[in-house]
Amino acid sequence: DYTIANGDAPCDGDTVTIGAAPIPGATYQWYVFDIGTGMFVIMPAETSSFLVVSAPGEYRLELLTEFGCIATDEAIVEFFPLPIPGIPNPLTICDDNNDGFADFTLTDADTEIINGATGVLVRYYETLVDAEFGSNVTALTSPYTNIVNPQIVYARLEFIATGCYIVVELEILVYDKPVLI
Repeated sequence: DYTIANGDAPCDGDTVTIGAAPIPGATYQWYVFDIGTGMFVIMPAETSSFLVVSAPGEYRLELLTEFGCIATDEAIVEFFPLPIPGIPNPLTICDDNNDGFADFTLTDADTEIINGATGVLVRYYETLVDAEFGSNVTALTSPYTNIVNPQIVYARLEFIATGCYIVVELEILVYDKPVLI
């Protein structure tokens, strides 16, 4: 079983593979429990020794050996939820020297991104790939100087206890300071 109580559930949006070691000459059939009928229903296309699961539920594998012996096993699969981020307003700065670059305090967007959630942390990254990977090594520090203008940085909102996360875009903009003649 992959359950929240056991602490080994995958994060929502991920998958987990369940099954049994293949047995030569055996046939396999997967079933999923239907809450509405109170019965396991066949998953017609699922006939291998393993099943990639992306939805919570109770799954059953029925194995039939070449000698007519039948074995069944069931697994419960649950998923940890993802945090629900707020959509941050862009961070903006007026440029003192009109060069298009400025130092941003990225953490100024934390409250909007956290959106009232508890047990979370926010880290910022220059690329979506870095944000998905979530390394402390590539996390941006504040103040952060933009590299293009405007620029998108990526905020990774993560539940500390489970590691489940979601990535949101944060736009940073540098406005030219008006020049008085």
